[in-house]
Parts: sequence; C-alpha cells; structure tokens
Amino acid sequence: MEISNEDYYALKTQVSTLQTQVNLMQAPKKTTKLRDLLKEQVISRVTNLDNAKPIFGYSDFNSDAWNQAFLLLAKIIHEPSNLFYMDTACNGPYRARPYIRSLDKRGRLKKVSDLTPEQLEVSVQMLDELIPIYNRYFKMLHQKVMFDPTGRGDYEPIGVVDEDILKEEEE
Repeated sequence: MEISNEDYYALKTQVSTLQTQVNLMQAPKKTTKLRDLLKEQVISRVTNLDNAKPIFGYSDFNSDAWNQAFLLLAKIIHEPSNLFYMDTACNGPYRARPYIRSLDKRGRLKKVSDLTPEQLEVSVQMLDELIPIYNRYFKMLHQKVMFDPTGRGDYEPIGVVDEDILKEEEE
C-alpha cells in the first residue's frame, strides 16, 4: 500500500502529537501554578477599564506585590528551623557555663514546584488569608486617580470602580 507524501507527513505529525501526549501522561504530575489555586488575586495597580471613557478599576495582572512578597512568603514559610546544641563558652561572660548555640542549616526553596502537596496546601491557606488584607488596604489607599479629560494638564479626581462591590450590588 502506497501513500502520498502529504498523507505521510500528516500521519507523521499525528504520531508525533500522540507521542507527546503519551509522554506528558507518563511524566510525573506537576502542580498547577500557585496563583491558580488561590481564591483571590493580589491587586497590582489601578488601570483604565474602557479606552473611550474614564472608567478605572483595580488590576491583578503581573503584580509586583505578588512577585516580590507573596510568592516569596509562600516559599520562605517552609524553611526548616536551625539546629540547636548545648555548648560551653571558652571566654566572655559565659565562660565555662553551658549555653545553647545554633547551626544555620536552612535551605530556601527556589521554586514553588519544589513544595510537597502538604506544603503547597499550607502556602495556599496562608495566602488566602493574607491577600484579602493586602487588597483591602490597597483599595483604601487608591480610591481615586487623577484624570485629564482635555489632555492639557487639567487633572481632576475620578473614583476607582471596585468590581467586587459592583458584583455584590448586582446580586
């Protein structure tokens, strides 16, 4: 049975696609992105919601607060404690008296994917409590933006729309 070159390359592409899918199914499962597991996202800034009208709202896209604080907290909470041992001092005020010393044997996790499922669950629980607090204060401090409708430097304050409040009012 002979097949055309077009059919051959189409079948070869299908085989390659199927092989990739099989490889993904056999690979160890990685957790989804940490952000996807959270109830609420971190607000990053105020942005315009409509390019034609002065309607401004809160955005959670590409947040510095997420990258620099919350993601770090999600990992740093799992650093192991120091090791402690009893020692005696050779000099100073504690000379010849026993006292406790520590060895800093902590190792910081580099990636969220290094977390165990149990650690990931703890991090998600912590962030689900912290993020609403941060967002509440962000909204409190960013209730208005300065907007110039004429483009001549005549700025006036415009209120920022809180989409969460709008959703609650609609319900």
